Amino acid sequence: MPSVEIVAAEKIGLEELLSLYHAVGWHAFDHAPGKLMEALRNSTAIAQARHQGQLVGLARVVSDRVSICFLQSLAVHPEFQRQGLGKALVEAIFEPFPLMVRALITGTEPAQRAFYESLGFNDPEKTLPEPSTVFLRHY
Repeated sequence: MPSVEIVAAEKIGLEELLSLYHAVGWHAFDHAPGKLMEALRNSTAIAQARHQGQLVGLARVVSDRVSICFLQSLAVHPEFQRQGLGKALVEAIFEPFPLMVRALITGTEPAQRAFYESLGFNDPEKTLPEPSTVFLRHY
C-alpha cells in the first residue's frame, strides 16, 4: 500500500490533483481549477497518498479545531481502491482531531454507505441522543 502522510496544500500540484479527481469522476472544478487550489489552501488538514511519486489518494478536512471536523473530500485512484488506502487516509486525516464530532456528506451508493459505516460513521439519528437530520442549502 502507498505511504500516507499529512501535508500542506503547497505540496500538491494542480495537474496531479485534477488527474486524481478525474480518475474518480469528479469534474466540479474543471471550470475553475484555481478555486480547487483555493479550497485546498483553506482546508484545515490534508492527507495524501503517493505511489512512485504519483498522487493516488487524498483526504481533506475543514474544522473549527474544537468541536467538529468535516471530511470534505476523500479520493482514491480506482487502481488503488479496496486495498485499505481510503481507510488509512481517513484515519490519518482525523488523527490530529481527537474527541470531536466527525462528519461528512456523501453520495447514496450502497458501496459508499458500507465503506463509511465500516469506519464508524452512522446516520445522525442513530448516534445522537435526540432525532436529527442534515440540511443543505444549495446556491
